[in-house]
Amino acid sequence: MNFSGRTYLIDVSIDKQGWDISKESKVISGYTCYKATKKISLNGKNFIPIEAWFTPSLPFSVGPTRYGKLPGLILYLNQEGIVFYAKTIVINPKEIAFKVPKSGKEITQENFNRMIDSAVNNLKTKN
Repeated sequence: MNFSGRTYLIDVSIDKQGWDISKESKVISGYTCYKATKKISLNGKNFIPIEAWFTPSLPFSVGPTRYGKLPGLILYLNQEGIVFYAKTIVINPKEIAFKVPKSGKEITQENFNRMIDSAVNNLKTKN
């Protein structure tokens, strides 16, 4: 992950449990999506709500940042006001090669989240 001009190697342990999947649905970028929610702790004390909308039509159990483990691609995710969404989806049948960084500062997901939260709070206080 690149952030503020530095590369970070984040030790991510994905929580495979905890999603509550509802029957509530809506269309995002032409795909029928279903709502899933969970609460996570970034600091071991306070829990924040996560709302994800995923589509089983694209059977990839991935999403933005470290979220996934749902029965379809996450097209919308809201983490305490920070929103990720798919504006356009292009299906590319070609194999894509990408490089995994081999060097960078090793950091835990929890510490990386704290760093991001601090940067967001700094931006909020400047506005």
